[in-house]
Amino acid sequence: MDTHLEVHEWLGCQEKSGRVPAPNLRPVAMEPKSARVVWGERVVTRMTAPFKAKGVFTNLAPYDSELYRARRMLAETVLGYLVTQPESNRYVVAAVRRVSANILKWWTDFRKRTAKTDEDLVKHAEKYLYGKTSYGRLEFQRSATDNINMWCGLIQDTRQANVPSVMCLHDHFGRILSSFDKGSREGGIYEAWGRTLRPEGAGGWLHKDLRGRDESAKPEDAKVTDLPGLLQTDWGMCPFDVNKCLQRLGLNVDGMRTQARIRARDWVKYSAARMHAGFRQGLEDYNLYYIAGPSGTTATLFMTAFAFGLQPKTDECRQYLLAIIGYLVGGGMHSCHESFSTASLAGVSQEAGKELVYALGKYSRMMPNDFRRSRLYDDWACEFWDVASPGAAQSWASMRT
Repeated sequence: MDTHLEVHEWLGCQEKSGRVPAPNLRPVAMEPKSARVVWGERVVTRMTAPFKAKGVFTNLAPYDSELYRARRMLAETVLGYLVTQPESNRYVVAAVRRVSANILKWWTDFRKRTAKTDEDLVKHAEKYLYGKTSYGRLEFQRSATDNINMWCGLIQDTRQANVPSVMCLHDHFGRILSSFDKGSREGGIYEAWGRTLRPEGAGGWLHKDLRGRDESAKPEDAKVTDLPGLLQTDWGMCPFDVNKCLQRLGLNVDGMRTQARIRARDWVKYSAARMHAGFRQGLEDYNLYYIAGPSGTTATLFMTAFAFGLQPKTDECRQYLLAIIGYLVGGGMHSCHESFSTASLAGVSQEAGKELVYALGKYSRMMPNDFRRSRLYDDWACEFWDVASPGAAQSWASMRT
């Protein structure tokens, strides 16, 4: 190793001042046992691991592209987990509650007008609300009427305590709207937003042949897991001690375990040849990881939300996006980038009242104001500053020069 490298150890949430590295520093290595990032003024290009720096650190791992992706995946797992917990879901509840209340109003009117029976509507739901690949899935009730009463009861809960189940239901009510009530005012709004948020035509990034999915992979290829978010099944093989990192945020893997399900993270396989060229370039340039491709569920959830009263380009949109992150990223179905990219089509990202385009790989502009100003977000961002620092998008190549 170049012994002239000046390094700076950043202790994250253990420090009460100077919580983030100076702007001129960048991540150069990690101490795996403590999961602490080592920051330096320039990137080391000639080194082997383990190595020593100034006699202070031992057994450091180089901060390479694989480590960067692992750090980002853990950061997003934590973010998805935090916003779905009853003690911290206040940052999403206003937007979710608004959509739920308007769904219930429409539902009451729709049931008066439709000839569809309870059995018809429940049959339409089986794949999405009760399947093993659904995060937030519900327990099937004996009668169709009991199932529908359960749906309404969950979204009537003004605390919106079970965010994954409520978001799963929002998406389901959107499918009912699209399938059986297209002629209504709400149905028209849903379809209109679909043309913006789900560009599925030839060449569009949500076209089924351009989402980067290997057609040979199937959900049944993966095992059911209760691991949180996007955490790898063999998480003990992660290039750093995951629990040491989590402990600085008052968390641990076992305490974060959640509803058992089959995650897209475990069964979808990436095929670069089947990925939209522009989206693929973004993954490569910014060293972003792939889970399942651009998020169609983010699109349909916003289509539902706009149909049921959420106003575009508002802070409530970012609240709703954060709830989507809790649902999809927390469930292991998509990365933040895959969801943010779709959300940006709705103009969700704003800063100081000015609409902005999503900065690839960045988080702060996509967060609702109250959450971005909270200690919860500050602690999370400080712990994962190497992937969560604010500002303009920065390519991987520019980070390493």
